[in-house]
Amino acid sequence: MRSQAQTWGNEVYFEVPVRADMEPGAKNVVEAGEIAFWVHGHCIAIGFGRTPISRGDEIRLAARTNIWAKALDDVRQLASVSDGDPIFIESDSAQRPGPDVVLSSWDHGMPAGSANYLFH
Repeated sequence: MRSQAQTWGNEVYFEVPVRADMEPGAKNVVEAGEIAFWVHGHCIAIGFGRTPISRGDEIRLAARTNIWAKALDDVRQLASVSDGDPIFIESDSAQRPGPDVVLSSWDHGMPAGSANYLFH
């Protein structure tokens, strides 16, 4: 699946062709590494630090989100992602058992300097 990165403070989000209802435990203050789904924006959101509406050191997203995964890698690496960067989402099931997903901010044909982020 392919999308385009958008950033808001220390948050990266990108649209995906998924629709879901808001879950009872939805929240807008998240922990670094929690992978969220923004129901109204149809986006995956990954906060890794302060956003424009954070209070103190919290990671506050713009709206309540469903938490559906946890990053296996350090999400602070996402600081290198810029608005408009291409995002590729693919299953990593060929590499290991389980529902792991790889989020890449590069095209498979590009050289070193690319970034992969793994979450489960």
